[in-house]
Amino acid sequence: MKKVTIFLSVMISLALLSGCGGKEASAPKETSTQSQTQPAQETKPVEQPKPEPKVETNGLSEADKEYQSAFVANTTALTKALLQMSEVSQQFDGSDNWKKKMAAALAMLKNGVDDAKKLKPTPRFQEVHNSYMKAIAEFEKVPDLIAKGIDKNDVTYINKATDKMVAGSQMINQTMPLIQKAFK
Repeated sequence: MKKVTIFLSVMISLALLSGCGGKEASAPKETSTQSQTQPAQETKPVEQPKPEPKVETNGLSEADKEYQSAFVANTTALTKALLQMSEVSQQFDGSDNWKKKMAAALAMLKNGVDDAKKLKPTPRFQEVHNSYMKAIAEFEKVPDLIAKGIDKNDVTYINKATDKMVAGSQMINQTMPLIQKAFK
């Protein structure tokens, strides 16, 4: 049960990270209590100025936008891989079919790690990237450790993989303020 909890903790962190590159949430619209207390015919429509067409650039250059997009895609891929690993691990039965499913999930994680290493940050995102790469370095070892644990039927490798995932997740959590700052 502890392993499942740790997997879920890592996945939640990555899920939060994958959502960091989108548009900022808009402030909730204020509602008027006046319309609730007066009949509709007594309220006068307030003319709202027509908004000018907006291009959401947030001060990002095209290169910044490309990195941001690739970063978000990468964190999403890593999250999907970790979710897949968690789902498969919960269905453990030791069968060849289970091993194939876990191998596929581990391959997804490895691909995500490899893709992360290919990201080319712009100066604006360099600090985020450096911090993210430290987390990726932890996740990089996970597929091999889990595969060895399964092949050798040795929980020591699984525990080491879990420790790497926890360390990577903690690094991502520490990176969140940098991400939020850079993505604004």
